[in-house]
Amino acid sequence: MKTKLRYNSITFKILFLVIIFYVLTAIIIISVVDYKLRDISNNNQQKNYAEKLNLILSRLHDYNDRLTKTGAVELYLEDYQNLALSRLENNYFKNYFKNTAYNDYPMIIDQKGNILLSQNNALSNTLINLTDNLQKNSTGKFTEKNFTFKGKRYWSLYTEFSEWKWTIAYVIPLSIKYAQATKLQNNLIIIMFISTFCSLVLLTIILSKIIRPIILLTKIADTIAKGNLEPPISFLSNDEIGQLAQAFEKMRLSIKEQILQLNEEVRERKQAENNLFVTMNSIGDAVISTDNNGRIIHMNPVAMKLTGYRIAEALGKPLLDIFNIINGDNRKQCISPVDKVLATGEIINLENHTILVDREGNEYHIADSGAPIRGDSDEILGVVLVFRDITEQYKLEQQLRQSDKMQAIGQLAGGIAHDFNNMLGGIIGAAEILHNHLNGTKQAEELHSIIINAADRAAELTQQLLAFSRSKKITSTAINIHDIIQDSLSLLQRTIDKSIIIIPELNAVNDTIIGDPAQIQNIIINLGINASHAMSDGGSITIKTANKHLSSEYCEKSNFELTCGDYIEISVTDTGCGISPAVQSRIFEPFFTTKSEGKGTGLGLSAVYGNVIQHHGEISINSAINKGTTFNILFPLTEKRKNPDEAQHSNNQKGHGTILIIDDESFIRTAAKAILTDAGYSVMLAENGQEGIEIFIKNKDRIDLIILDMIMPVMNGKECFNNLIQIDPDAKVILASGYSKDEDIDKMKKNNLTAFISKPYRSQQLLQLVDKIINNL
Repeated sequence: MKTKLRYNSITFKILFLVIIFYVLTAIIIISVVDYKLRDISNNNQQKNYAEKLNLILSRLHDYNDRLTKTGAVELYLEDYQNLALSRLENNYFKNYFKNTAYNDYPMIIDQKGNILLSQNNALSNTLINLTDNLQKNSTGKFTEKNFTFKGKRYWSLYTEFSEWKWTIAYVIPLSIKYAQATKLQNNLIIIMFISTFCSLVLLTIILSKIIRPIILLTKIADTIAKGNLEPPISFLSNDEIGQLAQAFEKMRLSIKEQILQLNEEVRERKQAENNLFVTMNSIGDAVISTDNNGRIIHMNPVAMKLTGYRIAEALGKPLLDIFNIINGDNRKQCISPVDKVLATGEIINLENHTILVDREGNEYHIADSGAPIRGDSDEILGVVLVFRDITEQYKLEQQLRQSDKMQAIGQLAGGIAHDFNNMLGGIIGAAEILHNHLNGTKQAEELHSIIINAADRAAELTQQLLAFSRSKKITSTAINIHDIIQDSLSLLQRTIDKSIIIIPELNAVNDTIIGDPAQIQNIIINLGINASHAMSDGGSITIKTANKHLSSEYCEKSNFELTCGDYIEISVTDTGCGISPAVQSRIFEPFFTTKSEGKGTGLGLSAVYGNVIQHHGEISINSAINKGTTFNILFPLTEKRKNPDEAQHSNNQKGHGTILIIDDESFIRTAAKAILTDAGYSVMLAENGQEGIEIFIKNKDRIDLIILDMIMPVMNGKECFNNLIQIDPDAKVILASGYSKDEDIDKMKKNNLTAFISKPYRSQQLLQLVDKIINNL
């Protein structure tokens, strides 16, 4: 069998090592030989050219001796120097260059650096320029110097003829100096190359004989590796390679048997996996499974729909590349649930505010659980995640929480308003009574006016609180929404900045609702003023109306108490700066405002909210930063028509009769008693419902009218009223309260409640109502 020499074969590696060894050995030998040869050559050349320099020096000494014998050295020095140079040039230098290849250059230079004798002046000048203090360095000795001239390296040997201060030098190319050593080195390289080549050829032949059986076994192993286990291994040899062949045969048979078993196990596993995938794909929740490195190995159709990735795109990718989850509170990416499961080995659940961001950037609130996938030995093989879209559920929960919060705030606001109304009732009543006893001076009138105006402003705040808490009794009459809007717009146009345009688009066909005109007007004006504050540089406010039918499904999902039917929708849209999501969740809270201190009470939108609720409507907001804001309000329509206003009765005559005041606040009782007494009425007082019943039982034939507070200790107004009616069904009762529920008042009206008056009331308002009831007007 012919053996091919491959770069990764043992033969190639051995040959490569041998070549490296031979090359390194040759480099070492050649380097050592070259060093020795150059050293010998350098010594020989130095000796050779030193003899030549000595020959020139001896000639110069002869001429110097002759000069000395004349006794007139200074007189004939120049003549003898010229004679010496002439004789050297004619008799020595010319004859010397005739017998040489002009590869060396003798030269003579005086102490000033002048060239006296040379065959190459440029070369001589280079030597002078590169050698400082040439004569000083050459005094009494032979000096060497290497230098470069026109890109070629030269070697020089020079010494001094001290009698005349002349420097005599020889310059030769370095290649000439080491020519013999270079020739020997090249011969040695050729010999080493031939010996290396012959050794490699011989070694290749030997290795091929040894390695051929190993190559045969390698091919057999390759055949087995490709899955061909059928051909038996027949290898006749008793050496180590033969024993290896027998081991291969045993391995082949063992592998064949194991593969048969594995194929059966794989078939069973594939069947189980197919069953598992069918089950996962049938699950209504999204399912993603990963290996223990957090890379996706399967996704069911629901998971693909929620993430926006197909299974082919997701396979093998890290979980968070596909399952992009963020914290809904801080918008930071969540830690991979796979990491949590692998770290703990337990089932984990995502936090409630986890958001899944799909491929297109859509966001879904999800509920999620992750569990480890364990093998037969309880080792963790991967992780399975099961999650579902709970966006709608989350929204409903948020709405419920918002509703609960607003209800709690409403209860608090109503409670505050109740106590505050009682205080204001005492202040207003006392101020009005006091006014009747003043001497009428200007200063007294001014102080009385200040008290009344301040109390009225405080009363307005409590009315807004009561509207928010849905505890303010509204006037229920048929009203035309378009008429209210038109009147409100007239007021707005005189109130807001002239750079803001109001655009009415009142397109609703049906526009009649049951409600309180003042509160509806308050809603429109508050929303208009609020919109104008968002447009400091001008803009437009568009008020639209349209009819809308609400289905039972819509009403059930709404956070407001709606009944299915026909509604009118009022939209107030501005082109202002918009409202951030964080602020939108709080805009209807009492006393919440983004305005600077002293610029607003924060009760405007809370009063709007309360008024809408009292009219059994719905309010929502749609806003984005720098894109404006739209408030949408829904009111249920009615088929009733607006009735003309009843004329107000006015009676300035002196009153008569006995009135029982039942109120737990002493200043309310005192103020009301003073007002009624001044008007001519007899007044009895009770601190609570129980005491009031006792007084009524004893004096029911004398008492013409009862003024009853709603919230009291011991017995509240509702219980007291029920007891009074049981005692005397014809008893006339005015309910006076700053905080009461509509359903309570409605029940009391059905049980013959005579009238209702809202605290704090003015004296004239109270007297007119009392006179109307007592006189049956």
